[in-house]
Amino acid sequence: MILILSRESAEITTDVVIDWLDHYQIAYFRLNGEDLVNGKCLVDFYIDPAKSKWVFKIIYEDISIHSDTIKAVWFRRSFDWDIETRFWNSTTCIDEYKFLQELNNYHQMEIRTVYNHIERVLDDRYWLSRPSKSGSNKFRTLEIAKQIGFNIPDSIITNNLPGLKKFVNSHKNCITKPSRDGTLIQGNDFGISTMTNAVDKDILATDAKDFFTPSFFQSEIKKDYEIRVIYLENQIFSVGIFSQANEKTKLDYRNYDTKNPNRLQLIDLPKEVLHNIKELMSHLQLNFGSIDIIKDVYGGYYFLEINPVGQFLGISNILGLGIERTIATILKEKYEFKSI
Repeated sequence: MILILSRESAEITTDVVIDWLDHYQIAYFRLNGEDLVNGKCLVDFYIDPAKSKWVFKIIYEDISIHSDTIKAVWFRRSFDWDIETRFWNSTTCIDEYKFLQELNNYHQMEIRTVYNHIERVLDDRYWLSRPSKSGSNKFRTLEIAKQIGFNIPDSIITNNLPGLKKFVNSHKNCITKPSRDGTLIQGNDFGISTMTNAVDKDILATDAKDFFTPSFFQSEIKKDYEIRVIYLENQIFSVGIFSQANEKTKLDYRNYDTKNPNRLQLIDLPKEVLHNIKELMSHLQLNFGSIDIIKDVYGGYYFLEINPVGQFLGISNILGLGIERTIATILKEKYEFKSI
């Protein structure tokens, strides 16, 4: 049995890999994280008296799966978004709002602790990505990348306005990005992007405060093009993303322009860049990741960041890379090897 840890909404990537597992006639079970709290799945963890070790059993309709039968695990996603507001009601009372906020935060910590226990129970099985490795620590990753030999943009984390002004003035252009994953914070009729944004020097000049929340800033690299690298068990798929011809995607290609999409092209990376990618993934103990790199106008390559559970399906489909089939094949091979 292959266990797939995913979520229900916005996860077509899981669906297409499952299509290939069906094609290979490999037994699998998909556990969407939210199914642990919406009644669709029953799960029992207990310490096996004979082994003195935790085991678990999942019951879904007429299916019963014991952890001992699981030979390989693919971690794709954890929970759907509604898990974060499971105990939420509309309220205008500030005290009730604070209580509900704390209740939901507590609930999230509890369910995630139990959910992550799946990894602990199945620690000796094959894992393609792991929950414990799914968080992107940009600061640690940049440090390791620099030590390995990657070029990286000049980077600072600061809450010091005079220090930030000095940093910005020492570079022609600077950007700011979130310390973790970028997102869009939406109100009723407005939104705030937390993806990569240019630092506005005019705002810095007029801001009266000398401090702010510690934030992440980098020098802006003058791009020839961006590169998305998909790393999968020592295989490297490198795709050039020609984002500079479009003002919407010039700063960050993830500001997608669906009407005028960026041109994509398979590219060959220099041997030293390929070596650095493999070294970095080895240091981080990752067997999958989506890696962002910039090729600058002078021919240099700059490492930006890694998403350990990043997207790949769009690129795979457009360029016919078949990454989803490769994932299913790897899971099939690990399942068959463990079953011998």
